[in-house]
Amino acid sequence: MPSSESGSIDDILLGEGVVDEELDAEAGEADMDLLDINAKLEERRRQMEAKKAAEKSTAPPVKGIYPTAAKVPNKNGFVLSPYTQKILDVRSIPSGKLVSDPDYPKSSKKFFYIP
Repeated sequence: MPSSESGSIDDILLGEGVVDEELDAEAGEADMDLLDINAKLEERRRQMEAKKAAEKSTAPPVKGIYPTAAKVPNKNGFVLSPYTQKILDVRSIPSGKLVSDPDYPKSSKKFFYIP
C-alpha cells in the first residue's frame, strides 16, 4: 500500500503513466468515433443533395403548358414534333402522354403531348 506521502491514487497512477495511457486511448477512440460520425453525416448530406438535384431534373412538367404534336396523315402512330417538325414514331406511347422531343438534349428538354 502506498504511503500517505505519495498523495492521492490519481497522483500515483499519473506518476506511473497508467491514467495517461488510458485517457489517451479513450481520447483516440472518441476522436475516431467523431471522425466516423462526421464522415457519415457528410455522406448523408451528399445523398440528400443528389436526391434534391434528381428531383429537380425529373420533376414532372406542369400539365397544359405544352403543345400537342400533330398526327401524320395516313400514318397511324406517327406524329410531327411541334418543335422540329420531324416525323416521330410514337406507336408504343399512349394518347395523352407527355413526352420529351428526342432531338433535344436532356439539359434543354422540350415536351409535348401525344394526340
